[in-house]
Amino acid sequence: MSSSTKAISTASTADEVLAIAAALTPVLRARSAATNQARRVPDETIRDLKQSGLFKLLQPTRYGGVEADLETFSRAVMQLSRGCGSAGWVFSVLSIHQWMMGLYPDEAQKDVWGKDPDALVASAFRPSGKVTPEKGGLRLSGSWGFASGCDNSEWIIVGAITGMTGTPPHPVVKLFLVPMAEGRIDDNWHVFGLRGTGSKTVIFDNVLVPEHRLLDFADAREARAPGRAVNPGPLYRLHAFANFPICLCSPSVGIAWGAYERYVEYLQDRTSIARRKVADFPAVQMRVAEASAMIDAAELLLRRDCREVMDLAIAGKEISMPMRARSRRDQCYAPILASQAIEKLLRASGGRGLFDDFEIQQCYRDAYATAAHIGTSWDAGSALFGQVVLGAGMPEGFAWI
Repeated sequence: MSSSTKAISTASTADEVLAIAAALTPVLRARSAATNQARRVPDETIRDLKQSGLFKLLQPTRYGGVEADLETFSRAVMQLSRGCGSAGWVFSVLSIHQWMMGLYPDEAQKDVWGKDPDALVASAFRPSGKVTPEKGGLRLSGSWGFASGCDNSEWIIVGAITGMTGTPPHPVVKLFLVPMAEGRIDDNWHVFGLRGTGSKTVIFDNVLVPEHRLLDFADAREARAPGRAVNPGPLYRLHAFANFPICLCSPSVGIAWGAYERYVEYLQDRTSIARRKVADFPAVQMRVAEASAMIDAAELLLRRDCREVMDLAIAGKEISMPMRARSRRDQCYAPILASQAIEKLLRASGGRGLFDDFEIQQCYRDAYATAAHIGTSWDAGSALFGQVVLGAGMPEGFAWI
């Protein structure tokens, strides 16, 4: 990134944020093949993103952050993901953790940002491992997979069960904040899509985690996290897991727009055996129209949800369970629309689309991978929506809503 490029600040408008993201998009595209080959986001990309200030979008202002609204964040993710799906995904999930960190007790926030306000945090929320109480905290051992961006992070949040509660009993899930330096990475990320995200397995062996570095999953889910006491802004009044998955579905939409743009480029000099311009074929024109409509629909669903929940949070109003369920539905449906749109373009690309280095094929694999995450699973999200709308009740414990 050029030293003359403006970085975002609390005074930046949404258009200015998107312009900065757009300036980085061709850089990410040029590095995309190397990123996927390395199976992690390169240090120079992380450095460019830090210099741009984009990692500050959801960070508390107390630590130099911007506390931007969710819609601006989602659109910035979509823009970056047009260039490289893996880089867009890692930016997205590491950025949403800047918001998650704002939910932790103040002492934990100081641990992460007190000496380094640019420190980044990865995560692997699925409850795993073994927890043993000890004076001063809890001992933690185990392995946590799918830790996107762990190579690029100084800290990681991992989930673990610390006991049972309620009638009938259900697990108490805590989110442990641990320095990456206290664990090790199993380099096992050999995958079909999002190859460059470095979503490897992180292993901890008998590390001591102080009590102040724990966040109760249910407290975060129900918008009663302790960080609200020191971060009173509207972002930190949101229900964590009804809104966290915006970081998982926004890359899908950006990847789809990137595939669309690449397909339009591809058609500029494409001719048939009969030497006719492929762009003149009505069937191809219809594919372009249908794909763009599907991607537009996916983007508009997410932007509407972000705007409406932020408006309620700013007004200090309660965000209802039906709205939380609708957001989860849309977060799971947008990746389906994005993947289907790219598939239409890939099928219209002919034999060239079979080659591994064909960018639209890479886009399809990346979008497919975004829809495989439990946070964007249509089976899970649609069932949650149906439960709420049909009055079937809500599951206790580890529920993303």
